[in-house]
Amino acid sequence: MVNEIIKTMGKQLGKKFPDCKIFADEVPQGFKEPCFQLECTEIKNSLYLGKRYKSENTFEVRYYGNGGRMDSNDVVMALFQLFSTLEMEDGPIVGTNMTMEKNDDNICFTVSYNCFFIYDEEKPIMNKYDFTIEEEVIWKTDF
Repeated sequence: MVNEIIKTMGKQLGKKFPDCKIFADEVPQGFKEPCFQLECTEIKNSLYLGKRYKSENTFEVRYYGNGGRMDSNDVVMALFQLFSTLEMEDGPIVGTNMTMEKNDDNICFTVSYNCFFIYDEEKPIMNKYDFTIEEEVIWKTDF
């Protein structure tokens, strides 16, 4: 689910800011501004009912800009609007706990997406095989 949320966030950022690079992993050394970095910083899964789990996922969107404070303010307001709701395959999910923090060289926007899921029945990763190892052991009695 986390990867699907990151992909959807990236697509929405790409539509709103087509001239910015978007990184889902680490920002490479020597990157060009402006750009965004997406990262899931916290996942909490809690048993809710039966096999139903509540998943609380927190994401950081870092913006590295070069346009000064006015540019940063515009980006922040766009992020609040952009991530208030994500349209996922299973339906929309609402962003909560949205906060923004400005640092010297970037903006850190945080948003949480909470959703429910059911674990599928456990399926074996590999087929089971019965086998025996036969090895000839030679004992020496001369010590």
